[in-house]
Amino acid sequence: MVDESKNVAICGGNIAGNARCELEENAGRSVVSKMNVKDKKLLG
Repeated sequence: MVDESKNVAICGGNIAGNARCELEENAGRSVVSKMNVKDKKLLG
């Protein structure tokens, strides 16, 4: 059960990451800002 939940979480994270990248590509800018970033490394 734990492995299944972990795999679902990883899959969901991958989908969200791909969606963010696609949105940024279409928008022509980053959707990550100082106002909404949790991981400061993403601002780099």
